[in-house]
Amino acid sequence: MTEADWMRVWQKNSPADADPEKMARAIMAQTWRFDQKIFWRNAREYAAGIALLVVFSGQLLMGRDRIGALIGIVSVGFVMAYLWWKHRGLHPLDPTADVTTYRAALVARYDDQIQLLRSVPYWYLLPLSSLPIWMAAHGWRDRHAAGAIVMLVGVFALGAFVGWLNVVWGVRRLRARRDAIESTYGKE
Repeated sequence: MTEADWMRVWQKNSPADADPEKMARAIMAQTWRFDQKIFWRNAREYAAGIALLVVFSGQLLMGRDRIGALIGIVSVGFVMAYLWWKHRGLHPLDPTADVTTYRAALVARYDDQIQLLRSVPYWYLLPLSSLPIWMAAHGWRDRHAAGAIVMLVGVFALGAFVGWLNVVWGVRRLRARRDAIESTYGKE
């Protein structure tokens, strides 16, 4: 059954009339789908991070800009470690749990992801902006001020867009889904 079907069942019947086993399976399936979305999003972030780590490691080994390479390695490594740290405790649901436990676990997953997206400017954008700032300072010192300014404006515009995508748009979508879950399956 789709979420709309479950909402109609919930609104037409009292909670006592709904089949707890079907509701539990539906919530468990929603939780699994949400976990899969998070897994694949993280996998894309890790793949991009590994590619950047390879590039920065090569830059470090070739000695072109060792300080910039170290800044890149540390900032990308921090972002990857933070993302892993925030999702390290995600485990599959206990198949013997009840509907209330499943619903609470699904809502908690949404709340955790909302909190993570709200903090993107601090753990994602701020560390990753350290390398462009270093490059701009390096370019300014070499008398390439116009290029440094253009690069910084471009990087900060991209950062503002990524921040808006996560903090505003992403959080709004997750809040709507979370509210739909609460209205469908009720509050604790």
